[in-house]
Amino acid sequence: MDPLETVAGALRLSAHVLTGNKDQLASQLLGRLLREHDPEIQRLLGTVQPTRPSAWLRPLTTTLTPPGGPLIRILVGHAGWVYAVAVDAQGRRAVSGSFDRTVRVWDLEQGRCTATLDGHTDKVGAVAVDAQGRRAVSGSNDRTVRVWDLEQGRCTAILDGHTDEVDAVAVDAQGRRAVSGSEDRTVRVWDLSTGVCIATFTADAGIRGCAITPDGRTIVAGDTLGRVHFLRLEGRW
Repeated sequence: MDPLETVAGALRLSAHVLTGNKDQLASQLLGRLLREHDPEIQRLLGTVQPTRPSAWLRPLTTTLTPPGGPLIRILVGHAGWVYAVAVDAQGRRAVSGSFDRTVRVWDLEQGRCTATLDGHTDKVGAVAVDAQGRRAVSGSNDRTVRVWDLEQGRCTAILDGHTDEVDAVAVDAQGRRAVSGSEDRTVRVWDLSTGVCIATFTADAGIRGCAITPDGRTIVAGDTLGRVHFLRLEGRW
Protein backbone atom coordinates (compact mmCIF):
# COMPACT_ATOMS: atom_id res chain seq x y z
CA MET A 1 0.00 0.00 0.00
CA ASP A 2 1.22 3.50 -0.81
CA PRO A 3 2.54 5.28 2.34
CA LEU A 4 0.07 8.15 1.91
CA GLU A 5 -2.81 5.70 1.60
CA THR A 6 -1.61 3.88 4.70
CA VAL A 7 -1.48 7.07 6.76
CA ALA A 8 -4.86 8.16 5.38
CA GLY A 9 -6.27 4.78 6.39
CA ALA A 10 -4.93 5.19 9.91
CA LEU A 11 -6.46 8.65 10.21
CA ARG A 12 -9.78 7.33 8.91
CA LEU A 13 -9.78 4.58 11.54
CA SER A 14 -8.99 7.16 14.23
CA ALA A 15 -11.48 9.79 13.08
CA HIS A 16 -14.08 8.88 15.71
CA VAL A 17 -11.48 9.47 18.45
CA LEU A 18 -9.85 12.59 16.99
CA THR A 19 -13.19 14.29 16.43
CA GLY A 20 -13.63 14.46 20.18
CA ASN A 21 -9.99 14.86 21.20
CA LYS A 22 -7.32 15.99 18.74
CA ASP A 23 -4.68 15.56 21.47
CA GLN A 24 -4.88 11.82 20.76
CA LEU A 25 -3.31 12.19 17.30
CA ALA A 26 0.18 11.07 18.34
CA SER A 27 -1.04 8.03 20.27
CA GLN A 28 -3.41 7.04 17.48
CA LEU A 29 -0.76 7.20 14.74
CA LEU A 30 1.80 5.29 16.77
CA GLY A 31 -0.72 2.72 17.91
CA ARG A 32 -1.79 1.99 14.33
CA LEU A 33 1.42 2.40 12.31
CA LEU A 34 4.36 1.16 14.39
CA ARG A 35 4.48 -2.17 12.60
CA GLU A 36 4.81 -0.47 9.18
CA HIS A 37 8.32 -0.86 7.74
CA ASP A 38 8.11 1.82 5.08
CA PRO A 39 10.92 4.35 5.76
CA GLU A 40 8.70 7.36 5.06
CA ILE A 41 6.16 6.19 7.62
CA GLN A 42 8.89 5.49 10.15
CA ARG A 43 10.31 9.00 9.62
CA LEU A 44 6.85 10.42 10.21
CA LEU A 45 6.46 8.46 13.43
CA GLY A 46 9.85 9.69 14.58
CA THR A 47 8.54 13.24 14.54
CA VAL A 48 5.26 12.49 16.28
CA GLN A 49 4.84 14.27 19.59
CA PRO A 50 1.82 15.09 21.73
CA THR A 51 0.17 18.41 20.88
CA ARG A 52 0.56 19.58 24.47
CA PRO A 53 3.77 19.33 26.53
CA SER A 54 2.65 16.88 29.18
CA ALA A 55 3.21 13.31 30.30
CA TRP A 56 1.69 10.74 27.93
CA LEU A 57 1.69 7.01 27.29
CA ARG A 58 3.69 6.35 24.13
CA PRO A 59 2.76 3.03 22.45
CA LEU A 60 5.77 0.77 21.86
CA THR A 61 3.91 -1.75 19.69
CA THR A 62 0.91 -1.72 17.36
CA THR A 63 -1.85 -1.67 19.97
CA LEU A 64 -4.68 -0.47 17.74
CA THR A 65 -6.24 -1.90 14.58
CA PRO A 66 -3.90 -1.00 11.70
CA PRO A 67 -5.07 0.18 8.27
CA GLY A 68 -5.31 -2.25 5.37
CA GLY A 69 -7.63 -4.73 7.06
CA PRO A 70 -11.38 -5.26 6.86
CA LEU A 71 -12.21 -2.44 9.31
CA ILE A 72 -12.52 0.83 7.40
CA ARG A 73 -14.16 3.25 9.81
CA ILE A 74 -16.04 3.48 13.10
CA LEU A 75 -19.10 5.73 13.27
CA VAL A 76 -20.04 7.16 16.66
CA GLY A 77 -22.97 9.26 17.80
CA HIS A 78 -25.60 7.02 19.35
CA ALA A 79 -26.01 7.25 23.11
CA GLY A 80 -27.14 3.64 23.55
CA TRP A 81 -26.92 0.16 22.05
CA VAL A 82 -27.36 0.01 18.28
CA TYR A 83 -29.95 -2.66 17.51
CA ALA A 84 -30.39 -2.33 13.75
CA VAL A 85 -28.61 -1.08 10.63
CA ALA A 86 -29.45 -0.97 6.93
CA VAL A 87 -27.64 0.24 3.80
CA ASP A 88 -29.04 1.66 0.57
CA ALA A 89 -28.58 -0.20 -2.71
CA GLN A 90 -25.80 2.14 -3.82
CA GLY A 91 -23.79 1.62 -0.63
CA ARG A 92 -23.52 5.36 -0.02
CA ARG A 93 -25.89 5.79 2.90
CA ALA A 94 -26.60 3.77 6.04
CA VAL A 95 -29.33 4.04 8.65
CA SER A 96 -29.11 2.82 12.25
CA GLY A 97 -31.60 2.39 15.09
CA SER A 98 -30.70 2.55 18.75
CA PHE A 99 -31.78 2.15 22.35
CA ASP A 100 -31.43 5.95 22.55
CA ARG A 101 -34.75 6.12 20.62
CA THR A 102 -33.21 7.75 17.55
CA VAL A 103 -32.59 6.80 13.94
CA ARG A 104 -29.32 8.11 12.51
CA VAL A 105 -28.42 8.59 8.86
CA TRP A 106 -24.76 8.14 7.88
CA ASP A 107 -22.80 9.24 4.84
CA LEU A 108 -20.54 6.21 4.32
CA GLU A 109 -18.14 8.02 1.99
CA GLN A 110 -17.48 10.88 4.39
CA GLY A 111 -17.98 8.85 7.55
CA ARG A 112 -20.29 11.32 9.25
CA CYS A 113 -23.84 11.50 10.57
CA THR A 114 -25.98 13.64 8.28
CA ALA A 115 -29.21 13.49 10.29
CA THR A 116 -30.55 12.39 13.65
CA LEU A 117 -34.21 11.46 13.35
CA ASP A 118 -36.20 11.90 16.55
CA GLY A 119 -39.76 10.84 17.21
CA HIS A 120 -39.85 7.34 18.61
CA THR A 121 -40.55 7.19 22.33
CA ASP A 122 -38.82 3.86 22.95
CA LYS A 123 -36.01 1.68 21.61
CA VAL A 124 -35.65 1.51 17.83
CA GLY A 125 -35.08 -2.16 17.09
CA ALA A 126 -35.55 -2.37 13.32
CA VAL A 127 -34.71 -0.24 10.28
CA ALA A 128 -34.90 -0.64 6.51
CA VAL A 129 -34.02 1.60 3.54
CA ASP A 130 -35.68 1.68 0.14
CA ALA A 131 -33.60 0.80 -2.91
CA GLN A 132 -33.21 4.43 -3.93
CA GLY A 133 -31.87 5.43 -0.51
CA ARG A 134 -34.39 8.24 -0.17
CA ARG A 135 -36.73 6.75 2.42
CA ALA A 136 -36.31 4.67 5.55
CA VAL A 137 -38.71 2.74 7.75
CA SER A 138 -38.16 2.05 11.44
CA GLY A 139 -39.85 -0.12 14.04
CA SER A 140 -39.83 0.54 17.75
CA ASN A 141 -40.80 -0.76 21.15
CA ASP A 142 -43.30 2.12 21.18
CA ARG A 143 -45.41 -0.15 18.90
CA THR A 144 -45.22 2.14 15.88
CA VAL A 145 -43.60 2.05 12.48
CA ARG A 146 -42.27 5.39 11.22
CA VAL A 147 -41.51 6.41 7.67
CA TRP A 148 -38.66 8.89 7.15
CA ASP A 149 -37.73 11.16 4.25
CA LEU A 150 -33.94 10.89 4.29
CA GLU A 151 -33.42 13.86 1.98
CA GLN A 152 -35.33 16.21 4.26
CA GLY A 153 -34.55 14.42 7.52
CA ARG A 154 -38.14 14.27 8.75
CA CYS A 155 -40.88 11.79 9.61
CA THR A 156 -43.56 11.62 6.91
CA ALA A 157 -45.86 9.01 8.45
CA ILE A 158 -46.53 7.15 11.70
CA LEU A 159 -48.02 3.72 11.04
CA ASP A 160 -50.17 2.56 13.94
CA GLY A 161 -51.74 -0.85 14.38
CA HIS A 162 -49.36 -3.12 16.23
CA THR A 163 -50.19 -3.80 19.87
CA ASP A 164 -46.67 -4.75 20.99
CA GLU A 165 -43.06 -3.91 20.13
CA VAL A 166 -42.10 -3.89 16.45
CA ASP A 167 -38.97 -6.00 16.00
CA ALA A 168 -38.64 -6.23 12.21
CA VAL A 169 -39.27 -4.11 9.12
CA ALA A 170 -38.57 -4.45 5.41
CA VAL A 171 -39.29 -2.41 2.26
CA ASP A 172 -40.07 -3.86 -1.16
CA ALA A 173 -37.76 -3.28 -4.13
CA GLN A 174 -40.06 -0.64 -5.62
CA GLY A 175 -40.31 1.31 -2.37
CA ARG A 176 -44.11 1.17 -2.46
CA ARG A 177 -44.80 -1.11 0.49
CA ALA A 178 -43.30 -1.93 3.86
CA VAL A 179 -43.69 -5.00 6.04
CA SER A 180 -43.41 -5.07 9.82
CA GLY A 181 -43.21 -7.92 12.32
CA SER A 182 -44.14 -7.60 15.97
CA GLU A 183 -44.17 -9.34 19.30
CA ASP A 184 -47.97 -9.11 18.97
CA ARG A 185 -47.65 -12.16 16.66
CA THR A 186 -48.62 -10.35 13.49
CA VAL A 187 -47.02 -9.36 10.21
CA ARG A 188 -48.46 -6.19 8.71
CA VAL A 189 -48.16 -4.88 5.16
CA TRP A 190 -48.27 -1.11 4.66
CA ASP A 191 -48.94 1.03 1.61
CA LEU A 192 -46.25 3.72 1.95
CA SER A 193 -48.06 6.22 -0.27
CA THR A 194 -51.16 6.26 1.96
CA GLY A 195 -49.86 4.93 5.30
CA VAL A 196 -52.67 2.37 5.35
CA CYS A 197 -52.27 -1.23 6.53
CA ILE A 198 -53.44 -3.31 3.57
CA ALA A 199 -52.91 -6.80 4.98
CA THR A 200 -52.38 -8.45 8.36
CA PHE A 201 -51.15 -12.02 8.89
CA THR A 202 -51.51 -13.59 12.32
CA ALA A 203 -49.06 -16.16 13.70
CA ASP A 204 -48.91 -18.03 17.02
CA ALA A 205 -45.59 -16.54 18.14
CA GLY A 206 -43.82 -13.21 18.11
CA ILE A 207 -42.23 -12.14 14.82
CA ARG A 208 -38.56 -11.11 15.07
CA GLY A 209 -37.47 -10.90 11.43
CA CYS A 210 -39.03 -10.26 8.03
CA ALA A 211 -38.03 -9.78 4.40
CA ILE A 212 -39.72 -9.33 1.03
CA THR A 213 -38.75 -11.17 -2.14
CA PRO A 214 -37.57 -8.99 -5.07
CA ASP A 215 -40.88 -9.44 -6.93
CA GLY A 216 -42.78 -8.11 -3.88
CA ARG A 217 -45.07 -11.13 -3.78
CA THR A 218 -43.72 -13.15 -0.87
CA ILE A 219 -42.93 -12.27 2.72
CA VAL A 220 -40.51 -14.37 4.72
CA ALA A 221 -40.85 -13.99 8.48
CA GLY A 222 -39.05 -15.59 11.43
CA ASP A 223 -40.71 -16.17 14.80
CA THR A 224 -39.67 -16.70 18.42
CA LEU A 225 -40.29 -20.46 18.18
CA GLY A 226 -37.51 -20.91 15.64
CA ARG A 227 -39.71 -21.14 12.57
CA VAL A 228 -39.65 -19.33 9.23
CA HIS A 229 -42.98 -18.48 7.60
CA PHE A 230 -43.55 -17.94 3.86
CA LEU A 231 -46.52 -15.69 3.13
CA ARG A 232 -47.82 -15.31 -0.43
CA LEU A 233 -49.32 -11.95 -1.37
CA GLU A 234 -50.83 -12.83 -4.77
CA GLY A 235 -54.32 -11.47 -5.22
CA ARG A 236 -54.19 -9.21 -2.19
CA TRP A 237 -53.80 -6.04 -4.31
